Amino acid sequence: MILRILLGVAALAGLALAEEKVDLEARRQLVETMRDQLASREARLEQVTGDLREQGESIDERIGRIVDSLAEIKDSESSKTRISRLKQEVAEGLMKQISFYQSERRKLVERVKKDAGASIDGIAGDVARIDAMVEKRADQIVKLVDSIPGAKDIGKYESDGYYGGWGWGWENSRISEEWRQNRRDKVQSEKSRREARKALEGAIEDLERRRASIRSKLSNESLSSAEREIQAYELEHVEGLLAARRRQLVEVTTPSPEPGQAASKDEADEMTRLFEEARRNLSADFADAVRLYHQIVTERDHLHRLRESLAAREAWLEANDPDWQGGGHGDHGE
Repeated sequence: MILRILLGVAALAGLALAEEKVDLEARRQLVETMRDQLASREARLEQVTGDLREQGESIDERIGRIVDSLAEIKDSESSKTRISRLKQEVAEGLMKQISFYQSERRKLVERVKKDAGASIDGIAGDVARIDAMVEKRADQIVKLVDSIPGAKDIGKYESDGYYGGWGWGWENSRISEEWRQNRRDKVQSEKSRREARKALEGAIEDLERRRASIRSKLSNESLSSAEREIQAYELEHVEGLLAARRRQLVEVTTPSPEPGQAASKDEADEMTRLFEEARRNLSADFADAVRLYHQIVTERDHLHRLRESLAAREAWLEANDPDWQGGGHGDHGE
C-alpha cells in the first residue's frame, strides 16, 4: 500500500515536471512568435510612414506653388477683383487646414495625459511636425494678404476729349478705369487685412488666456512630474506662437510693395479654373494623408504595447527558465 502511494506521488511529480517543461517551451515559442509579429508590424509601419511622408511632401509642394504664383500677381482693370478673391479663397482654405492641425494636436496632447500606454516619442514627433506645419500655413496666409494691393494716390477723372468752336470750348472728362481699379484694390485689401487682423487678434487673446492657464497649473506644487513636463512644453509652445502671431499682425497691418505683374481677365479666369482643379485633387490627397496618419497612430500604439508585452515575457524567461538563451534576437527599440 505504501509502495503504491509512493509510486503515485512519483508519477504526479513526473507529470508536474513534464507540464512545467511543456509550459516553458510554450512560453519560448510565444516569445518567438511575438518577435516575428513585431518585425512584421514594424516593416508595415515603416512602409505606411514612407507613403505619408511622400504624400505630405507632394501636398506641401503644390500648396507652396499656388501661394507663390498668386503672391506675384495682382488684378488689372480687366480682371477687376478676380485675383484678389482667389487669394482670399486660398487663404480661407489654409485656415481650415490650420484648424484641422490644431484639433489633431489637442487630441495628441490629451492622449499623452490620459493614456499611459501611448507612444510618447511618436506623439512628441507628431506634435512638433504639426506645429511646424501650422506656422508654415500661417505665414502663407500672411503672404497672400500682403500681396493684395492697397490704394494709391490716383486722379479720379481723365480727359475724354476737347470740344468747342466759334470761340468757345470745353474739355469733357470721365472717371478713369485706373481710378476704378484702384478703388476695387482698396476695398479688397482693406477687407482682407481687416479679416486677417481680426483673426490674429483673436488668436493672440486666446493664446494669452492659454498662457495664463498654463502658468496657473505650473504653480500647483502637487502637479506630477509628467504633467509638469507637458505643461512646461506647452508654455514654451504658446510663447513661441504669441511671438509669431504678433509679428504677423504687424505684417498685415503695415503696407507692403504690391506685385509687379497684373493679370488680364482671361489670365485670371484661367488661374481660377486651374485652382479649382488643384483644389479638388488636393482635397482628395489630403483626405488620403489623414487616413494614413490615423493608421500610423493606431499602429504605433499597437507596437508600443507589443514591445512592452514582449519585454515582460522575455524578462520572465530570463528569470525562470535556466535554458533560455535569449532566442538569438536583439533589443526591440521604440
